[in-house]
Amino acid sequence: MIQINIPFALKLHAYGLMRLQDPNWTSLDLFDFFKRYARKRESPFFFHNFEERGVLYHLGLLIYDEFVICDNRFDLQDCEDLSWYLETLIDFLIAGEVSPADKWISRAKNITESIDSLFNKSEEKEYYRRIDKTRYTLRRVHNEITDCYSDKIKELGSVYAANYSDRVLHDRQLCAFIAQLLVMIGFDGNEDLKGNPQQWVVRKNIPAWAKKTIYSRDRGKCAICNTDIILELSENDHIDHIIPLARGGCNDVVNLQLLCQKCNLKKSDTLLDITSSIPPYITRRL
Repeated sequence: MIQINIPFALKLHAYGLMRLQDPNWTSLDLFDFFKRYARKRESPFFFHNFEERGVLYHLGLLIYDEFVICDNRFDLQDCEDLSWYLETLIDFLIAGEVSPADKWISRAKNITESIDSLFNKSEEKEYYRRIDKTRYTLRRVHNEITDCYSDKIKELGSVYAANYSDRVLHDRQLCAFIAQLLVMIGFDGNEDLKGNPQQWVVRKNIPAWAKKTIYSRDRGKCAICNTDIILELSENDHIDHIIPLARGGCNDVVNLQLLCQKCNLKKSDTLLDITSSIPPYITRRL
């Protein structure tokens, strides 16, 4: 079983948060990436049908590919950050069962270690002057690694995309943000004359695995009134679309929450503020 490199997984999650806050990226890259799936209305793809490898998994793949393969950062970031990134990439591949003794890994480690040694041997000004000259070398080594280990990187993509899915799904408010973002960028192309999103997917029965996932994430409690549905035996559980289908929402776990019957009937097809699914470990004691 492949071991998850936690520093890499956390950086991937942080990179995803940054991208989701970038209007240019969401309206262009994210739009183009997802529209190919959204418009296949007769195909069993997510948005229309509940898939275990759905919105969050594919979003994780997109973010993963950018973070690992895209070399635009070598034009934008300073060389010290690029050296740290290359160190992260090396550790990520070693955790993915690439041998540290492999030619390209060993070569990359020598370069990052030589850059680290500059910090201890040089004055600060001299350190930054010398490290700035390594940009081309860092880019070349990065391209060599991603080319040489392209099959391994592709294999690891599904592992880290699944890990990314779990990290995002844990946060109901972040899920709601993504579900609303999908409506805002309008990749489905289904709006009324006033530009308001309209229903574009057919309501489907929610499969048992999706119900179990949401029930676990929300800890058996109503996401609005916090009623414990497990303890209140008279309460019926309802799996609710956070963004109603009538308002452009999709059939995917990213768009689901657990509600009690009373709150679900009251909510109907309205949009409400989403409460946190993360327990207040610290703030509840303040």
